[in-house]
Amino acid sequence: MDKADRVRAEEHPDTLSRRAFVGTALGTGAAVAAGAFASRRRAGAQQPVRGGELRFGLRTEPDNLDPAVTPWAVSHRVMMHVYDTLVWQDPADNTFKPGLAESWQVAPDGLSYTFKLRRGVKFHDGTPFNAAGVKFSFDRIADPETKSGFAAALLGPYAGADVVDEQTVRVRFKVASAGFLDGASQAFLGIVSPAAVKQQGKDFGLKPVGTGPFVFKEWVRQDHITLERNPDYQWASPVFKHQGPAYLDRVVFKIIPEDATRLATLENAETNFIEMVPEQDLARLRADTRFRLVVGSIPGLPIGVFLNAQKEPTDSLEVRQAILQGLSRADIIKTVYFGAYQPAHGPLSSNTLAYNKKVESLNPFDRARARELLERAGWKAGAGGIRQKDGKPLKLEFVSSEFFKGLVTVVQAQLRELGMQVEPKLLANPTRLATASKGEMNLANLGWVASNPAVLGHFFHSKNIGAYNWPRVKDARVDEMLDRAEASVDVERRKQLYGEVQEFAMQQALFFPIYEQLNFCAARAEVHDIRPDARGSYLWLYDTFVTK
Repeated sequence: MDKADRVRAEEHPDTLSRRAFVGTALGTGAAVAAGAFASRRRAGAQQPVRGGELRFGLRTEPDNLDPAVTPWAVSHRVMMHVYDTLVWQDPADNTFKPGLAESWQVAPDGLSYTFKLRRGVKFHDGTPFNAAGVKFSFDRIADPETKSGFAAALLGPYAGADVVDEQTVRVRFKVASAGFLDGASQAFLGIVSPAAVKQQGKDFGLKPVGTGPFVFKEWVRQDHITLERNPDYQWASPVFKHQGPAYLDRVVFKIIPEDATRLATLENAETNFIEMVPEQDLARLRADTRFRLVVGSIPGLPIGVFLNAQKEPTDSLEVRQAILQGLSRADIIKTVYFGAYQPAHGPLSSNTLAYNKKVESLNPFDRARARELLERAGWKAGAGGIRQKDGKPLKLEFVSSEFFKGLVTVVQAQLRELGMQVEPKLLANPTRLATASKGEMNLANLGWVASNPAVLGHFFHSKNIGAYNWPRVKDARVDEMLDRAEASVDVERRKQLYGEVQEFAMQQALFFPIYEQLNFCAARAEVHDIRPDARGSYLWLYDTFVTK
């Protein structure tokens, strides 16, 4: 989703067994064992070489490259190479490793984090990186005038930052922030050049300046974004395999929205890496030695459909329950996605911290039960097979985009069997998001990359009505649980509270989970060492190299 189109969000020093997978994807949706790929690399390891370029086929174009402003996942895919973060999260074990911060201390009450910063780091504009730059970046995110799309959510209950000295910064919170390190490991909290921001103003997102291994070169709208190697880069995190400048001369992100065209560019070598491989082509690419599949397992909100609990007729619990129990996720995955994914069961994917297995028994597929619920709610069979109540037909507005047309079509057909008339509204992504945020729909699909279960607050806390609380739920108890969980430094307590929120969401039938996201990408055989990060949706290119 982007902005939501395959998403973002994340943070937590307390992890479950989340995994990122690299290697040959199975056409059936199970992710590849990391060990199998590792052993294959050991058997035929390539020595890194310098030079060359990665031509990366993107499905969507970023809105901007200002980490304080954009909420889009596709923006993160580019920004993560321009900006460095205070810490990096190792996908092997989900521990945090030094980044721009050499070390850090967390106050026992979780109200502050003190970072000792690296010396000798410079922004791409030549200005020095220091504690004042960290404070500037975080203050800017927290400033309401910035209109942060997602970074402010990762920054959490930020109270301010203190410049202790040139290389020491203390980040303070209004309440304990157990997930801050996870947020601080994402490009959305990447450190920007204060001088460049002040010079460029609102245009900063079009000409980004960070400290990362690649320097922004140019952006030709609807065509490409080019990054070039930072020759002065000497401060890579130990999460990576080498030190010094990146191997690649440049990375060219080519914007290619049409799936078949993007795949064709890989096959004819116009690109040498593409994201979002069409599910129907996975088996063919897997069997072709010219290509290698790179697969990331994505935590967070699965691909699914939110139900608006304030708009008729989905303001009825029975109607919402009937929708959840009347839809077959297995048929959707098989029909639309060629069986490439595992079914989801709740508002968090099973590889996300605090996943609650109890949701797996809630709202089971049962069309007979769905019809009973509709009858109980007063919706009786009407003309043309569409149910009616008080003279009104049972109509549902489904807001989506062309990208999800297949999903919408199958949902429409399945609900038609229950006597529901689904009216699709396929909109351009910005319009789709704005329409859903205003509550001008009954159904709207979304997915979100999020390693921190705190992302549940994004969708179910009443303060986010008008933003991503698309169910428009306002429940004081849920708000309290979300607030307490975000402030708690007790891992088990956080899991318990977030688990209860998941149960609430499914008991109230606010979300129909469909499948757990996998990021299917493909590289030509000459491209080596592209790794998904801990969120699966984002790819590290610093160690990447290309052989002839």
